[in-house]
Amino acid sequence: MRKGFTLAEVLITLSIIGVVAALTAPALTKNSGQAKIGPSLAKFVNTFETAGGLMMQEQSLTRFVDADAGESISSLPMEELANNMLMAPTTEAYNYYPPNGGTATTIAAGSAYVLKDGSIMGVLPYATVTNLGDKGAYKGTIADIIYDINGNAGKNRAGKDVFMFVLDNSGTLVPYGSNTYKYLYPSFKTACDADGSTLAAGLACTGAIADNSWKADY
Repeated sequence: MRKGFTLAEVLITLSIIGVVAALTAPALTKNSGQAKIGPSLAKFVNTFETAGGLMMQEQSLTRFVDADAGESISSLPMEELANNMLMAPTTEAYNYYPPNGGTATTIAAGSAYVLKDGSIMGVLPYATVTNLGDKGAYKGTIADIIYDINGNAGKNRAGKDVFMFVLDNSGTLVPYGSNTYKYLYPSFKTACDADGSTLAAGLACTGAIADNSWKADY
């Protein structure tokens, strides 16, 4: 009875293992990356809202900015928020792209911030507080917040490592495209597409993740 394996058999086995590993590695890498997305977004929301709530408490404010729905926004209290979030403004412009690349959208230097974990937050303030009518605890949205979970270490693609929230004047971050967002904006119809060419559809994946208990399954 033969014991052990010949060199040829060992080499063939190793070759088969190598082929299987090559085929499965991309899927494992993708799944690992997707598993990171939801917790990173949930952590950011918690960090932002906690810091914003502390800032409002310190200044005895009931709104993020001192303006009613429909009124002009003079400025956002970003310096105070940056101090509470331990983040610093960027010295260079930050660019992000549609899911499959394409034309960049630029956030000017000083309007994007680097958090202590290396992620990047961009702020796009509105000219006025959006009048949402009677929406309960919500007081009108005041800015778009772009969040890149790995900063400039990734490709800065919407729906892959770049996501979007809208900031309500209550200090709440609303995931773009979520059920809550659709409640605030009933005419919103954009669906999540993390592989297409549309920036808005890529960013709408933020809401899909939030509504799925902070899990990315696309």
